[in-house]
Amino acid sequence: MNGSGVPGDVLVVGTGLIGTSVALALRAEGVRVHLADADPARVDAAVARGAGSAGRPDVVGLVVVAVPPDALAAVVCQALGVWPDAVVTDVGSVKAEVAARVLGTDPAGAERYVGGHPMAGSERSGPQSASASLFRGRAWAVTPHERSAEAAVELVARFAELCGGVVATMSPLEHDRAVALVSHVPHLLSAAAAAQLVSAPAAHLVLAGQGLRDVTRVAAADPALWVQVLTANAEPVRAVLRTVRDDLDAVLGSLASDPGGEALADVLARGRRGTQRIAPVTPSPDVAGHSGVAGLVVAVDGPSGSGKSSTAREVATRLGLRYLDTGAMYRAMTWALLRRGMDVGDAEAVAAAARDVVVEPGTDPAAPKILADGVDVAVPIRGDAVTRAVSAVSAVPAVRAMLVELQRQVIGAGSIVVEGRDIGSTVAPNAPVKVFLVADPAARAQRRAAQTGTAAALETLKQEMARRDRLDSSRRTSPLVQAPDAVVIDTTELSLDEVVERVLEVVRVVPAAQATGQSR
Repeated sequence: MNGSGVPGDVLVVGTGLIGTSVALALRAEGVRVHLADADPARVDAAVARGAGSAGRPDVVGLVVVAVPPDALAAVVCQALGVWPDAVVTDVGSVKAEVAARVLGTDPAGAERYVGGHPMAGSERSGPQSASASLFRGRAWAVTPHERSAEAAVELVARFAELCGGVVATMSPLEHDRAVALVSHVPHLLSAAAAAQLVSAPAAHLVLAGQGLRDVTRVAAADPALWVQVLTANAEPVRAVLRTVRDDLDAVLGSLASDPGGEALADVLARGRRGTQRIAPVTPSPDVAGHSGVAGLVVAVDGPSGSGKSSTAREVATRLGLRYLDTGAMYRAMTWALLRRGMDVGDAEAVAAAARDVVVEPGTDPAAPKILADGVDVAVPIRGDAVTRAVSAVSAVPAVRAMLVELQRQVIGAGSIVVEGRDIGSTVAPNAPVKVFLVADPAARAQRRAAQTGTAAALETLKQEMARRDRLDSSRRTSPLVQAPDAVVIDTTELSLDEVVERVLEVVRVVPAAQATGQSR
């Protein structure tokens, strides 16, 4: 038994977003974690994030299965057989089917299986999007079946709490009915609303505001994964959909023939009351009781590969703040110009064309979206073509002026973590918290390789990043430069959690000084 309360090492099977986030959370608590995945590249990426070690361990006390729904039951049963002394849990979103499969396949080992389901996730996927704080303050269902051993249930509950979850214990069937209501059907309704936009006139979509984005945000998740989830939980989902259909039929009838709109008013009124029953998210320990966080602006600057994105997102998540990736805005602009066939070396043409590009950044650290001309470009902007062209586009003064103004509008009254190359010096020079991240070239190249999954040689990556540094540092408008009052953090030898903690130390000190009227 280690100091965390988890006996021995932990094996995480599946190194996607959830599995790697579990591993990162455990590592932050001092637990020794081993990683396994059918895709060795994903294991390598998770190892590069500091989530654990690759290779088969000799003994483990807990196995956490974090694989897609269609493989979940088989992998859980396999784990019970391969690790006869370990407790096995999973993080899948459907529980009754897995429990039934375990009871039918391995009755003797079934007492060591206890299902689990953290109610947290993101529209982004993969180990590069994982976060140690993903589960902090979020509900985590623990779902023992009728033969689960009491000691196994207690261990899985301790594990969930160690990851930051708030444990809710229920039967597998009760869980599946609950998630059909609070997760699965809402996802379907979001997808149904977003699907109406595919054939909508572009002139209509220019009127879209934050309300539409809020309603459709989760629809951006992987459709193939959600087909598996919804199919596995078909009956509970169908039951909820029937009641939704009844309400929609009542609304249609009211709009057609009810002058007073009583049925319509009833659905709207019940909807409002329903929102009031949603339990609030438990505040992060980093923000609880911290009087200086509201309105705070945290500026995170530094060159590529220094850890800006991961650090800024994690700090925003822990503090309950918004998050803005300004680099993604320049990449989105570049993507849109390349799509138009622009020669990005022609500064005058770029300046003229940029005026017609609509860039819309998201501010949710759990799912940071970026739109260019109404298209979600979060994935394509990380491609080689955009990477090669973005420095030229971002050096055009008219482009920078336009996007800096948009960035300042998004920052607004604060409560945001902003990352980029000129935040503390140009975009938000009065930000009370400014940090500048640096790292040696080898570490930056290794991180970029893990982030992008590229097969390029590290030396090639180092050369490309050095070229980008020269371009960014030498441009006339808003060059990459450390603000005089920024706190410099060398991330070369630090884990992500260590870097985040360094930033949080600055946050804890600066707002407190401001609150007492002191200046920095």
